[in-house]
Amino acid sequence: MDFTVDYTVASIGVTAPGPDQGGSSTTGTLSPTPTLAATSTPPPSSVPVTPTGATPDTPATPLESVAPPSNISDTLDVDHDDAPLRYRVVDNILGQAPAPGLAPRELDAGELYFVSAKEPSSFREAEHHHSWRRAMMEEMDSINDNRTWDLVDPPPSQRPIGLKWVYKVKRDERGAIVKHKARLVAKGYVQKAGIDFEEVFAPVARMESVRLLLAVAAHAGWGVHHMDVKSAFLNGELTEEVYVQQPPGFAVDGQEHKVYRLRKALYGLRQAPRAWNAKLDDSLMSLGFQRSITEHAVWDKNDKTEYYSEQVEIVFSAIHTSTNQLGSKASAIQGRDITKHLVEIWQELLRSMMTEVEWRQSQYVPTAEEYMENAVVTFALGPIVLPALYLVGPKLPDSVVRSQECSELFRLMIKCGRLLNDVQSYEREGSQGKLNSVPLLALHSGGSVSMEEAVKEIQKPIEKCRRDLLRLVLSRGGVVPRPCRELFWNMCKTCYFFYSRGDRFSSPTAKAGAVNAVIYEPLRPKAAGNPSCQCNVH
Repeated sequence: MDFTVDYTVASIGVTAPGPDQGGSSTTGTLSPTPTLAATSTPPPSSVPVTPTGATPDTPATPLESVAPPSNISDTLDVDHDDAPLRYRVVDNILGQAPAPGLAPRELDAGELYFVSAKEPSSFREAEHHHSWRRAMMEEMDSINDNRTWDLVDPPPSQRPIGLKWVYKVKRDERGAIVKHKARLVAKGYVQKAGIDFEEVFAPVARMESVRLLLAVAAHAGWGVHHMDVKSAFLNGELTEEVYVQQPPGFAVDGQEHKVYRLRKALYGLRQAPRAWNAKLDDSLMSLGFQRSITEHAVWDKNDKTEYYSEQVEIVFSAIHTSTNQLGSKASAIQGRDITKHLVEIWQELLRSMMTEVEWRQSQYVPTAEEYMENAVVTFALGPIVLPALYLVGPKLPDSVVRSQECSELFRLMIKCGRLLNDVQSYEREGSQGKLNSVPLLALHSGGSVSMEEAVKEIQKPIEKCRRDLLRLVLSRGGVVPRPCRELFWNMCKTCYFFYSRGDRFSSPTAKAGAVNAVIYEPLRPKAAGNPSCQCNVH
């Protein structure tokens, strides 16, 4: 029967007459995975092969193999399956028969062309080909690495189950061969109920459940992850006593009479699906998942939290509303949309709060530097002061808001406020399990510093931050306008008002004025074009 071969070889010309001319010559480059389309076993070499494109009226001409050019060496520098391809003419390939037994040599390109695309039906067909031998070795390595069996003497009262090899060529979406897969399968059809197995039922996922999961994930905006467990059934642990024969071609030298006692399941065993399902269920249960009562192939995990979804919705609704209101008011003053920056401020605060929660749940004790880097954000002055910068009057370009000077003003203000809070509330926060710089300082000192001494030690950076902030606010020049700099200073004084009985640099009336300057003044309408509210950008 005729067959069609589409095979391209480097510098080999195949001459055949075309329908419209006396002859044509086609050349190409070496293809490590040639394509073979055939309807039956290739014909003998004496049967002519009809070239592609020939018509029934055109007499078929046998393919003529042309010798390679003199500048082509016998061995081509092209690898396939980690083995070099050797140049051979088609006649030699067709005329060579495989040697019996496990062939020690590597297959050539032409041989791979004829055998790699065909799935062997038995071990005898597969043992001669490198790709299938390597696939069988990978399967045996997987079984041995998983400690699936033990080699023992055959039991006197039980007949071992036979094994066979199943071969599959895996292809990509274009039809090209990507992998040769060999699977060792037990002949489970010879098993007897009550002797070799007890129960075989194992639940499988219903497509309705899969569709429902995808629909819920799409509606809620969840991410869906897919995981493939390699050789899944090999992980199922057996409770029955099952013996199997040694695999064809892989009998242990000198111990061919012995058999394997299975610790874990093999593909083909009647109880293999149930054993794998039990293993999967135990693993997921240990991770806190619960199997659905109505759908046994679905597990879910509900983490316990200290709040209800209604509370979360209320909080985020309030954040959303206030952000939009402040963004609308500030955008009118600034002449540009600054809502995105306000959202970034809240996102940074929430990330820092989540970091503190993770530390508390894992009982991690951060260093003083780690604590301060995160704690200055969780003090939550950012959503108060930074939006107010856009409301005090000056038009602030994005480069000014994100400048080094503005960042330093914010750092000094918020560090001063955080340390004032820690000094006054370390006992209360300690009883609530919250982190605080005072006990952290005493802890990391190795017991050499008491709580009272830690409080006195923290007073030093508080005073330093206050002095540095005042110096920066009163300095001349800079890119941050004076009204914006004064906003940071007023918030610092407000922190003293809340956390200190006497700040030693302002009267009660001045304290109230500082609070008013931070909380109320920025929300009052500002006159456009105020000369004192211009941004000085250098």
